[in-house]
Amino acid sequence: MYFKRTLKTKAVCFSMAYIIYYFMRNYINMLLFNLLYKNIIWTITNNLLVDIVLFFLILMIPITMVHEWCHGILLKFFGGKVKYQWKGIYLSAKEVSKVPIQRTKFLLILLLPVTVISLIAKLIPGWLGGVVLVINLFKSTEDLLMISFLLKGNSNTYIICQEDGFEMVDNSEEAELTLENAK
Repeated sequence: MYFKRTLKTKAVCFSMAYIIYYFMRNYINMLLFNLLYKNIIWTITNNLLVDIVLFFLILMIPITMVHEWCHGILLKFFGGKVKYQWKGIYLSAKEVSKVPIQRTKFLLILLLPVTVISLIAKLIPGWLGGVVLVINLFKSTEDLLMISFLLKGNSNTYIICQEDGFEMVDNSEEAELTLENAK
């Protein structure tokens, strides 16, 4: 089975982000109201909408960096080789060695950032912790989508990272591939 990042998966992630917003809307609306009411959002352009967008984009950069570093740390720990790559304001961690990673380990790789950053966000007092929590949850929608895809396989599957997604191979298929490569 193959998970590929496409326009469809991005649409599903956007829908997931909306569902997260829907269930957290009172908290998010209160957070936005407090940011605006207490004049916390920086006035850079004297255009409120542009200032709000810039405010969240500037906060998104360090959150994205920590998120991707969490992925990279576990990828390296489990034997992969990681390459970090900027795409606009987003940093991404890519496993480039094509080393097969056991499904449970890959699930941990996907879960680490949403777990660690959410716990850290709860320790940060005030509006900043709330913003970090919400941005990270929205950022983690693709990871959550990949997790739902991985749960379709059994515990003997291995994941091989590709440029545009990953491939799930069965343990027996992996053994055959290893034997063929050794010949």
